[in-house]
Amino acid sequence: MKFIILFVLLPLLSLAANPRDSYRMCLSASNKLESPADRDAEKINCFNQGRAKKSVDLCVNLARVLEHTTSSDTLVVGCINDNIFKMKMDECVATAKKLYYSDTRDRALWTCIENISVKRSRCKAITDEMTFPHNRNIGLNYCLSKN
Repeated sequence: MKFIILFVLLPLLSLAANPRDSYRMCLSASNKLESPADRDAEKINCFNQGRAKKSVDLCVNLARVLEHTTSSDTLVVGCINDNIFKMKMDECVATAKKLYYSDTRDRALWTCIENISVKRSRCKAITDEMTFPHNRNIGLNYCLSKN
């Protein structure tokens, strides 16, 4: 009887380990590509293959090892967009602040205030963190009209 239970459970245990192992193998294989752009693209592809199971933290950690900052920002913005309705405002803002480019960071902060309910004072504080004055003005008007 124990042998039958073990025989039934063994494939389930090996299937549970495979996604993580295949992700690591995919990342490892991506390091063998010649150009930095190809390596980044393949790492993002590895991540996207199992994106539903990936946390925002794992996304940010992967973004840190990408060689091009544009690739990093693209990955993190995608993770924010995919997880926006699961995130709290503080997590969304903290993730947006990790972006390299000001215009991308402003757009991510805008995504946060547009999709996550927050009090007017907090909304205004987030718009104050935007880099470009025209983005701050649009964000402030949004905060005043929505809250």
